[in-house]
Amino acid sequence: MFLPSEAFQCCPEMGEKFAEDGTKIKQGRKVGFTGTQKGAHPTQLAVAEEKLKFLREEGFDEFHHGMCIGADEQVAKIAADLGFKVVGHPGLAKDPTNMQFRSDWDGNHEILEAKPFIERDHDIVDATETMLATPLTHEERTRSGTWTTVRYAKKQGRIEGASLHVIKPPWIPPKWAAPANPIKTNAIAGDDRNALVKRGVE
Repeated sequence: MFLPSEAFQCCPEMGEKFAEDGTKIKQGRKVGFTGTQKGAHPTQLAVAEEKLKFLREEGFDEFHHGMCIGADEQVAKIAADLGFKVVGHPGLAKDPTNMQFRSDWDGNHEILEAKPFIERDHDIVDATETMLATPLTHEERTRSGTWTTVRYAKKQGRIEGASLHVIKPPWIPPKWAAPANPIKTNAIAGDDRNALVKRGVE
């Protein structure tokens, strides 16, 4: 017996989203974050916000971070404002009473068990589908929690530019690469810059 429901899909359930081609967008997706405790550069924060807006439209609705001061707190606040459920993964120092780097922001929707920092960072990668990172340096470094987490994410199969987005700070040339300051003279256009006698100088 033919039923109309077999030919036509019923109305979408509340909260469902569909792409332009009609395919259903998977909901309940999770994004992780790692960043410097010194705080992200304003340009990094702007890019992170745009990435999160895009991911929100793609069905991501959970944001996992390490609950540190600096970039963790900055980007977690952005995620909360965009409607993400914010999940905190606090790090555990060798001295459990040491809360020097723990953020006191109270906007997390869920806080998980505190774990040693490296284990905590691995948990964030393992619990999420996509990672965002805002490192302090433009180049990769070994003694950096953010870069260490990025390397772990790559080992777990995250592809940079797809499921791993490293948002680097603006590149600042090293001091040795800066151009030498030009010689200041009171010569005017047309004068020989190498002349020993400059205008107004005896």
